[in-house]
Amino acid sequence: MLHIIEDHNSPIYLIEIKQNNTINKSIRNKELLSSTLRKIEDRFIEGNGLAIIENDGLCIKHIDSDHKFIYFRGQKSYINGYHTLKFKIEQSTGSYNTFIGICSSDINLRQIMYHLTVVVGWFNTTEVWQHGRCIRNTKIQGSKNDEIKTNDIIQLIIDCENKQIELFHERTNKKHKVIVDSNQAPLPWKILLALRRKNDCVKILPNN
Repeated sequence: MLHIIEDHNSPIYLIEIKQNNTINKSIRNKELLSSTLRKIEDRFIEGNGLAIIENDGLCIKHIDSDHKFIYFRGQKSYINGYHTLKFKIEQSTGSYNTFIGICSSDINLRQIMYHLTVVVGWFNTTEVWQHGRCIRNTKIQGSKNDEIKTNDIIQLIIDCENKQIELFHERTNKKHKVIVDSNQAPLPWKILLALRRKNDCVKILPNN
């Protein structure tokens, strides 16, 4: 905002510049929001049951009283490159009630299930589903510290070039890797999450 100050002893008007803090704060907030959104790799656009997708696709919540899996799929299709997505477990009623992984993008969401051949991912960090086959990590199974819990932050790394996905559990600082057979789960891939219990909730976080 400009204010013109008249100095009658001078033939030249002096201009005093005063900043409007409200406007500047609004601009900073918009810039911060824009920067945050640029760091968001993906967002959810569809679910196949009684659920809520909110916060512009960044948050999913199971609201069905029946204990059945509801699947959510991301907006982006991943066909090349290396991508990191960060999830916060806002609410979890059990470590084996949340599935995190990928699926082929051409599968109908109404038909999707974690044990299909086009799906690869994890329940907790000890149970992997890879093209319809369940693989349990008996070395860490039963360890309560390794279970995925409320407030945990999980990174899903999608490596299209090497045809693999990784799950990084930030609290335990442990990484788990699975090879994806692109003949069984053809590219492009989409992120796939499933929630089983009412009020279970997961949120996508911006990457640092």
